[in-house]
Amino acid sequence: MREQLHAIGISYWRSATLRAAIKLDLFHLLGERAMTCEQITRQLEAKNPRRVGSFLDVCTVLGLLTRNGDRYRNSELALTWLQPDRSTYYGDLMMHLTNHWNTWAKLDELVINGSAELPFESGFVSERQYWSDYMLGQHNRVLTGQGDNLVQYVDLTDKYVLLDLGGGTGGYSIAICQAYPQIQVDIVDQAEPLRIARRLVKDAGFEARITLIEADMHKVRLDKQYDTVLMSGIFVLQSEAENRQILQSTFDFLRPGGLVIIQDYLRLEYGKERHYLDTMMNLFMQLCFTPKAGDWHGRDVGSWIRDAGFTDVREIPVPTHLAIMTAKKPGA
Repeated sequence: MREQLHAIGISYWRSATLRAAIKLDLFHLLGERAMTCEQITRQLEAKNPRRVGSFLDVCTVLGLLTRNGDRYRNSELALTWLQPDRSTYYGDLMMHLTNHWNTWAKLDELVINGSAELPFESGFVSERQYWSDYMLGQHNRVLTGQGDNLVQYVDLTDKYVLLDLGGGTGGYSIAICQAYPQIQVDIVDQAEPLRIARRLVKDAGFEARITLIEADMHKVRLDKQYDTVLMSGIFVLQSEAENRQILQSTFDFLRPGGLVIIQDYLRLEYGKERHYLDTMMNLFMQLCFTPKAGDWHGRDVGSWIRDAGFTDVREIPVPTHLAIMTAKKPGA
């Protein structure tokens, strides 16, 4: 039992090592090569080779690197998930999560006063860096399985016009367009995420199929109706009242028979690991974003959906972090 406490106490060492390696661009530096500590020290322009060697050894015991004699290589883990020039890159999301260290360091204070603190408010990172890591981190999530699961678990074969409400950098809209060539998409979000979305949509070749609409998703007025509305990563950031309000707006945006898709951290409670993640995420959202946020229980979200007038509410557990719920607007 004592060792369990010890493991909890030093667990931040692991994320500190990962964060430092990403910031130092170590995995990109190594690429497919094997390098000695001395070579890496020179490339990093570091002052203390012994310190660098100790750091590389920690990366090795964590499975981020491998070592053969005096040479270090990227492990399969790092080659797959931590190469910035690959579509499977996961580093932006890791930076986003570890940007919140200072906030977690104040957990005792925040538990008592009930407030939240964003990393740039304490000066831990700049505001620009924070939002860049956040938005690109969500795109990492799309490309490393969440986008594939969305199009695999939700059938949009008979859908043609989709509204991606609060669609961010557009990753899920791109995944949907790749899977369903008949679908046209409108993305509604603020200027900054749409700046990134504009580039990604162009790179994907979907400028003719994806329209970007700069607006507050709570206040936007649209002159057409849709047969599908997607809301991803929205509910976890909002209060119950706000989620109820946006569900009502979504109901109005949809044609009769239309489908609403909610993709988010949702407590559908399917397994011990998922329970652990949802429990931790619930506190993380309240501390690191806003006190009104939360990892809401699926049963509560289902109740809000029904109260807005939707029927045929379905819970769809998926193997990636974000769960899915769908419902239909009564009618055709």
